[in-house]
Amino acid sequence: MNLSTYSACRSPLLRVLDVVDRYPKDEILQLINSRYVSCTGLISMSSSSILSRLWCLQTLVVGGELTLPSEIWQMPQLRHVQARRISLPDPPSRGEKITVLENLQTLSIVKDFKCTKEVTKRIPNLKKLGIVCPTIGSYSLSNLGFFHKLESLSLAFVGTRGRGPRGNMVFPSSLKKLVLSECKIPWEDMSIVGSLPNLEVLKLQSNAAVGQKWISNEGEFARLKYLLIHECELEIWESENTHFPCLEQMHLGTVSLKEIPSDFAEILPLQVIDLYRCKSSLLASVKEVSEERENLGYDALQIRSSVFALLTISVQRGINLALGNGRSRDPYAVVRMSKQILKTHVVRKTVNPEWHDDLTVAVLDPSQPVSVTVYDKNMFSADEKMGDAEFDIRPFVQAFKMHPNALPNGTITTRILPSSSNCLSEESFIFWKDDYLMQDMCLGLRNIESGQVKLQLRWIDIPGDEDS
Repeated sequence: MNLSTYSACRSPLLRVLDVVDRYPKDEILQLINSRYVSCTGLISMSSSSILSRLWCLQTLVVGGELTLPSEIWQMPQLRHVQARRISLPDPPSRGEKITVLENLQTLSIVKDFKCTKEVTKRIPNLKKLGIVCPTIGSYSLSNLGFFHKLESLSLAFVGTRGRGPRGNMVFPSSLKKLVLSECKIPWEDMSIVGSLPNLEVLKLQSNAAVGQKWISNEGEFARLKYLLIHECELEIWESENTHFPCLEQMHLGTVSLKEIPSDFAEILPLQVIDLYRCKSSLLASVKEVSEERENLGYDALQIRSSVFALLTISVQRGINLALGNGRSRDPYAVVRMSKQILKTHVVRKTVNPEWHDDLTVAVLDPSQPVSVTVYDKNMFSADEKMGDAEFDIRPFVQAFKMHPNALPNGTITTRILPSSSNCLSEESFIFWKDDYLMQDMCLGLRNIESGQVKLQLRWIDIPGDEDS
């Protein structure tokens, strides 16, 4: 879309606006029929009575900072609100009309989120929540447990010092994915996480946990499939095979850990262990566990000790997916890179699903393409394929070699045009934003009559391994 010639007043019936560049706020507010708005830059809607003009809006995605007015609490049609940072006002006082945002499923990333009981009552069906807080213990995080339908939570503290929150945090039992950063939870208190009965993905990043020794307990992490520990204090880990019975993938980075528990050789589902910036003794320990697995008659581990980088693929939405025999669709997407396979959640009864799932793969060989396949979930038969696409990450590698961290925020480094050699359905941009190299792309699905998938990629560079 050419923003120099486009004006919202020319298309008052526009339902979807999705642009890479900054977009004038006044133009956005003219799109009274839009259901989906996505753009970059800083957007302030804090003035009274402006957001209510977008009475059809269901999804708002901003690749920058977003300031919302109190009217946000009077928009029951909202389903997804995402931005790099969201300033969310307090709900109106009890004397005013109370509206429950029953359709709101995604709210991320909110800075200084005040998790009061009143807030939890206003957004009871929230499934995905991202929070950034300046201090530990000042925003009623014990009320997180009242989000009974929450499945994905990302919680980060910035500028924190001293000890962690300990008993101040209560997580809902419905959680399937949990990402923690700078929470400083002592390893001996990790039971508050391990006791979550439905947890499948756990990422402990940047001092999420502190202390030298972790002793896991029987009956914890019963369904955990994916574990990442990065830049956390940890030297000794004692555990048994029954403590992580469903673990499939483990990523350890920038830790002082010298060995993994030997009992991990008996975790049958365990397939992959990634190591980066770790001691050579840890690599030797992982190899011993893999050999022991073979002696027990299990498959050897896939050990990846020189990860090139991490690639976070935000699978945002599907567009006009193909109808099947006149019935409704329940689509989900599968991302594959080499032997790594990750899936989004299933969205029921739609051909325009809103996923907004972040999937992270380890880049071992940048020449390997990444494939995206969409399936229709079936209850009583095999899931039906709804098309596929793939993309090349080598332009990402070339852009990173340009040292983009020296560029101004928002700089576009590379433009990639659709061609017969790629699956792009429109021009794609690689750009430097908020200390990350990113790329927005829209892929046209192959082997099907219609359908597109919107993605956003984020490149996370991994320094070389440490041997000491």
